[in-house]
Amino acid sequence: MDERAPHESFAKLADETRVDILRAVAVAERDRESGGEEPYLSFSELRDRVEVSNSSRFAYHLDQLTGTFLHKADRGYTFTWSGERIVRTILAGGYGTPIEFDSVPVEGACPACGADALRAGAERVMIRVRCADCDGPIASFPLTPGLAADREPEAIVQAAERRTRSDFDDIFAGDCPKCAGRLDHEIRERDALPGDPFLTINRCRECLAPFGLPLSMWALSHPATVAFYWNRGIDIRSKPIWNLFAHLSDGGWTVEVESEPRTYRVTLREDEDELRLTFDADLSVTDVARLTSEA
Repeated sequence: MDERAPHESFAKLADETRVDILRAVAVAERDRESGGEEPYLSFSELRDRVEVSNSSRFAYHLDQLTGTFLHKADRGYTFTWSGERIVRTILAGGYGTPIEFDSVPVEGACPACGADALRAGAERVMIRVRCADCDGPIASFPLTPGLAADREPEAIVQAAERRTRSDFDDIFAGDCPKCAGRLDHEIRERDALPGDPFLTINRCRECLAPFGLPLSMWALSHPATVAFYWNRGIDIRSKPIWNLFAHLSDGGWTVEVESEPRTYRVTLREDEDELRLTFDADLSVTDVARLTSEA
């Protein structure tokens, strides 16, 4: 792989004409016929779209982008992976002012103090769900410009939660939600949540992005959990994440550790029935046990 120094690559974007060229390729991709191949624009097509009168000046800027942000083939120019990623960030307003919106109430109870007073609001680059009584943080979600565009605050929070659920599936599979690199897992002890004294830190080997999840949330990765609740008329996959923490505060979910060998047992309770999932240190499920009141 041809590795370029980051400062050299980003310096290539320090001209408005080059950013306009990337926008032109993105617009051509939008306008292509449904199901068609990725668009390749010839030199003249790109120049017409960007409207640069001086041909040699345009050729210079195009040459600066080629190889890093644009791929050149016999058919013309198209995005490289980095070019596609950077232009999406530009078009989504990723270099604009911080996103702000008034906090809104969300349904659920605080796992720390039990108050039914949760609110979700913008905090820098995140949406955070906090308890209005004790100010304790309950959950957090990335806040992106595209997420906030043309949505009311309630819809922003709902969309962020849905996206995070999708991220969970990537994390459970060992893939980074941001770059698709492989994740390394670490289990740490902490006292933040009742019923679950363990936090999993899932860090990408490539982009170094960290994703923290309570160990109990890993029960959502197993189909036995979905079936356990579905058979009782509950769609656990549709419940907002901040609602799930109530299962820890009311004793419905608990996590216990066994030292020899070191394993973690997550117990999910509903009425008089239980589902027990045993995880090893690599967060793989090694055993599933169902205990029902009919047994």
